[in-house]
Amino acid sequence: MLVDPASGDGTPLTDAAFTPLVLSEADGNNPAKIVALGQPSESIFKTYHTALLSATVPGDTLCTPLAMSGAQTTPLDLTDLGSSARVQTGFKLTRLAARFDIVNNAETSRFTIQSISMGNGRRGATFFPIRIYGILRKYSLHFRKELFAEDQLFNTEYLRYVRTAVSIPDIGYYYLQNSQSVSHSRVTTADILSLRRRVMLLYRDIYTELGIYPETRAAILRSPFGENEFTLPPLDTPQMHCCKL
Repeated sequence: MLVDPASGDGTPLTDAAFTPLVLSEADGNNPAKIVALGQPSESIFKTYHTALLSATVPGDTLCTPLAMSGAQTTPLDLTDLGSSARVQTGFKLTRLAARFDIVNNAETSRFTIQSISMGNGRRGATFFPIRIYGILRKYSLHFRKELFAEDQLFNTEYLRYVRTAVSIPDIGYYYLQNSQSVSHSRVTTADILSLRRRVMLLYRDIYTELGIYPETRAAILRSPFGENEFTLPPLDTPQMHCCKL
């Protein structure tokens, strides 16, 4: 089952979405020529993905047959008319998804299932190549080639598309200040202010989309002058910093 992300509604594609390549008839020594290209194009076909599951829909389950992907690494000339009419080849299939069916009759098994959950689940996958389908691919999110703070920019952009965010008390990492690091030796005050402005504009867009920008505008405008990791402390001890908006 293939889904075109450009459709926006998750509707699976039908056979009508595919048209074959049209070739002219060979004439004597003149080989057949392409009259019309098939559809979709290779670039569009590679964006197709499996049907996306939704945890909020109780009846949303994987339907058989389950998607698998494979590749033939040895060149195979299908245009060679001298080959046998039946071509045999073998290639390895890779599973894109797995389905677990749990059948339990509490009256006969005397076992009652109260709840079922699964950790680290994924909604779907792309085929070529096989990749987990999610926010990163859907919105083309990636780390930018920045001199510094590429993680802060990425995290802020990622927050724009999440539905739920959870705060935990655990400290993710510490900063060990190094006088020879990029942050201390190559980043200027202008770079820092430019970054803070970019992050501020991202937050403005996020809160505007959420409809809460008017009440958060003052805090967002103050954010470029708040504390963050680029308020450089003494270099003799490890430091832990946070960003205040």
